[in-house]
Amino acid sequence: MSTVCPFCYSGQQEDHEHLWWVCPAWQDIRSRHPLATSGRSPSWPACFAICGLMPEGFDETQPGTSQPVPVQQIIDLTGEGNDERHITQLGMGGQLQEQWHEGRVVVCTDGASTNNQRAAIRRAGVGAFWGDGHPSNISEPLVGPAQTNQRAELSAVLRVLQVERRAVEIRSDSKYILDGCQLHLPRWRLNSWRSGRRPISNVDLWKQIDRVLSDRGNAMVSFKKVKGHASWRDVRSEKVSEEDKRGNDAADALAVAGARMHAISQERRQAVLRQSLLAQDVQQMMLEVLTARNVQPKAAEQLRREAISVSSSSGSSNSNSHTGGRCSSSSRNPSSSGDSDSSIRTNA
Repeated sequence: MSTVCPFCYSGQQEDHEHLWWVCPAWQDIRSRHPLATSGRSPSWPACFAICGLMPEGFDETQPGTSQPVPVQQIIDLTGEGNDERHITQLGMGGQLQEQWHEGRVVVCTDGASTNNQRAAIRRAGVGAFWGDGHPSNISEPLVGPAQTNQRAELSAVLRVLQVERRAVEIRSDSKYILDGCQLHLPRWRLNSWRSGRRPISNVDLWKQIDRVLSDRGNAMVSFKKVKGHASWRDVRSEKVSEEDKRGNDAADALAVAGARMHAISQERRQAVLRQSLLAQDVQQMMLEVLTARNVQPKAAEQLRREAISVSSSSGSSNSNSHTGGRCSSSSRNPSSSGDSDSSIRTNA
């Protein structure tokens, strides 16, 4: 941007503050966005006031919340103090419903999250399914401030490793989980928990999984990828077994139920919606101002070119007029010269 704003006569520097919020040249645009202009506040972080990017965790009603504080989630693996969160219903006749494969008990895990479009009210849940009515079945809300589906998936695996002390086969529809547990953990560990040059996400949970798997060994824990949200047509076409479909569906239902255990007040939902609408209005206003700013110099340049073209045409016309007069005069000279010569010859 130039030093002095070329679109108004205020003499002010054309910085972002002036462009978006002050310059009278764009007042008409700002008047069409009352939500943005009336909500303008000194408490806005620079990334929002200048670029229209509202940071995750920002709450204008609570100063100092523009930067979410990262909190490490630690899941207790001692097995103490967690049983109250299990679903403890027994199956018909009090018999446990379990599935076994190659000497391991099968447990299906899943994670779920709601309100995914708005991170401020997104809530995740953890699900693990041993069998219908099994006392170890898990359905609980994800703990910690980072409420994401991936963390819910990881937490479900950790909770199974916490509860199930027997040899276990964990079945999940998450490629993220299976690839991490079966392929990437040794490489991440050797590379100081980095993928390339970047730290891996959810490193606190991955480290705990790595520690437990190292302690228990491959003979005690195995993983299997299953198709998520499979249909009965998938079962009939043998893309997935009936047992895996039922197990994955049950784990998903437990995770969804866990996500719904989070309490979110109606006031909080409305506040998040207002912030979302505010961000959209600010971004739209900035886009319109920027478009108008780019169009105006082009329009002025076009007018300048048209003026030059008209001036050039006028000058060319005048030039041709003067030249025509000279040509007319010169055309008479030869005849005058000829008359003179004739007179001379006659006299001679």
